[in-house]
Amino acid sequence: MKPLEPYEEDKDQKNKNLTCYWPIEGTFVKYYTYWMLLNCLSVMIFVVARVGFEEKPWYYVVVYDCYLDVVFFIDMIRIFTTPIFNESGKMITNRKLIAKAYFSFWFIFDLWGFYPLAYLRYISDYDAGSKDDWNNWIHQNYQRLPRFYKILLIL
Repeated sequence: MKPLEPYEEDKDQKNKNLTCYWPIEGTFVKYYTYWMLLNCLSVMIFVVARVGFEEKPWYYVVVYDCYLDVVFFIDMIRIFTTPIFNESGKMITNRKLIAKAYFSFWFIFDLWGFYPLAYLRYISDYDAGSKDDWNNWIHQNYQRLPRFYKILLIL
């Protein structure tokens, strides 16, 4: 047995490796992490203020929400192109395995975050709504939905 011989599974994955992947260390990663941290902190402060005090969002709130959608879409691309590590600490660069790990848990939360609640509340009309919450949800009229639903959709 040769000590530096590759594992059998490495031979199978040799052609399936990523041709281009997101870096996992270096200056770019450091600045990207700071940029994402600032965006996450602004979401943490901004969402609390929106839930607590906002009746109908202003136009700049809708634009900011669109900006955050772009930010988190870039982060989704990062997740798909960043190698992951298995239980034994070995780096996995197979796109299918990375996608499977992402789709098995985090994807649903990221998809939920793309729901354009600020835009839908911006175009909603209170007078066009009804007292039936189900009907308001189907017609995407969020001015008449209870605050509980607004909180669930923002989270």
